[in-house]
Amino acid sequence: MCGYVILDYMLWKIIRLLVVMPLWCFAVRPYAPKVADPVLEPWRWREMEELNGLGVVCVDEALDGSFWFGNIGSIAHYDGIQIKKIPFAEEVLAEISPTTAQPITHALLVARDGTLLMCVGNSLVSRTASGWKVIFKNIGPISFEAKLEQAEDGSFWVLTRKGLWHLSEDFQEVERVVKKWQKDDLMTFCRDARGDIWLVHRMTSQGTTDLIHIPLKEGKAEGEEKWETYHFNLKGPGKEVSLEMGPEGLIWYVDSKGSNGVHAFDPKLGVWSALEFPHSGGVYFSLMRSMQGALWAGGIGSLLAIRDEPGSYDSTQLALPAVPLNVFEDSDGRWWVIGRGGQVYLMDRDARHWESYEDLHFECESDSGVQWFLRANKNAVSHDPSSGKWLEYGVEDGRIDFPRTLIVSSHGLIWAVGSHKGAAAFSVFDGKTWKRHSHPELAPLIGNNGVF
Repeated sequence: MCGYVILDYMLWKIIRLLVVMPLWCFAVRPYAPKVADPVLEPWRWREMEELNGLGVVCVDEALDGSFWFGNIGSIAHYDGIQIKKIPFAEEVLAEISPTTAQPITHALLVARDGTLLMCVGNSLVSRTASGWKVIFKNIGPISFEAKLEQAEDGSFWVLTRKGLWHLSEDFQEVERVVKKWQKDDLMTFCRDARGDIWLVHRMTSQGTTDLIHIPLKEGKAEGEEKWETYHFNLKGPGKEVSLEMGPEGLIWYVDSKGSNGVHAFDPKLGVWSALEFPHSGGVYFSLMRSMQGALWAGGIGSLLAIRDEPGSYDSTQLALPAVPLNVFEDSDGRWWVIGRGGQVYLMDRDARHWESYEDLHFECESDSGVQWFLRANKNAVSHDPSSGKWLEYGVEDGRIDFPRTLIVSSHGLIWAVGSHKGAAAFSVFDGKTWKRHSHPELAPLIGNNGVF
């Protein structure tokens, strides 16, 4: 009988051990970090006070990483250190703007060979190392809809309100692509993955808008008989329009009339879709596709993210002036946000440079590259960038209940220093387990500067 009792008791201990062991062995658990919204982090934004007073309207990046700005009455070059203002040559002003000493540079493009191409006043102007050149003295009325692009073959596409032009790389060959609709307006264009042109045509007499597909053959526009027209039913056209190719081949449209909102055109199906973005305002003056593939619209001091999880940011959240915004992304992933009043803001939102996590405070990094954080609830969190694993450790893992800081020792051990149950204590992590050490005789607490 006694033997059965002993066996039952041992069996009960084994069962208890098997039940409790998972709690010991698997208390450490995966952690899912929440990345802070970079657009709402004020420290990422910088007002470019160096550019104040220039009346900046547009910007483009050169292959050497420097920037050129189109301004009111001038252009400017920024190499990351110094701003160099370059006024228009007197002979250029005399030819293109005899009555206006401060013509506006509405569009500027840095060509791959370093040539600057600009829409200045109502003219198309270039600048090279050898000087200025007026390509078109009067290319038609130019405003903020003016657009310049360089194609893969080196040629240029130029849009003004009254014309779409195609120029050879040396500017010797010039073709006016759209010869009809002289009384109508050409609002904007974009190019798809094949290089074809998608043009917004507005019939001013009727107040209607069409999207025109102009296919290219060997880099040049095909005849009008091969163009395709898609009617666009809007609640009255906006005065300013932006068009951009988005993910999955969709063409996105925004304009400056709030009731129109955001629209996407599917070239495969030939249909438009309207998208609702509550609380976004609906008034947009620019559209930009980021390197990450998301589309961003610039509104009146506001930004709208068009992505899987859309987000809108008003001027109060961004602390930006309530003026139309244009957004340009440089090759380093930074944003240049230009206000219609000449204000310029630089915002570094690229996670390659900085990334913030909500509810985490960075503490230290081991020699192997593992990063350590403390949560608000005092749990320790580790992140191994090489594997992408995030792990969270609590008191049940042997960690003290009130860590003030985490440090890494010269031996590669992680020390959690602070207190446990009201007494000075620390825990040491050897890469597998935590071991806790309490010293009530020392003090109630070891401060975050008490160990090094």
